[in-house]
Amino acid sequence: MRTGILKPFGWISAAVLGALIVWIIAVVALGVDLEVRFGPQVTPVTPAAVVLTSVIAGLGAWGLLLLLTRLLRNGSKVWTGVAVVVLLLSLGGPLLGEASVGTKITLGIMHLVVAAVLITGLPRSQPALRPANAA
Repeated sequence: MRTGILKPFGWISAAVLGALIVWIIAVVALGVDLEVRFGPQVTPVTPAAVVLTSVIAGLGAWGLLLLLTRLLRNGSKVWTGVAVVVLLLSLGGPLLGEASVGTKITLGIMHLVVAAVLITGLPRSQPALRPANAA
């Protein structure tokens, strides 16, 4: 196995760990009831949900980074812009959703932590690739 592939997984793991630490502080230390309402149904935000969501976000971010750095000369910069826009859009869920203030703040912090780790870390894990259309 090439060691280069471990670097992105390290950053994704760090993002997951960061989100879990936020969950632990909010739920265990501060007693926040992390629950979101979807219509009449109330759903708890569990550690499993935090891990799964963070892993999916990380793998999606990494896949897009791979694609953009392969296709574009400035793919990493384009990816960073896209990642910031996705972060801003993702904050709409916690902020606009039906949940307690504590839940909204906690979910917002989780989004920021995961995004900060992925946006700063994933580009560093990529080798300098030449775009496929480069001469």
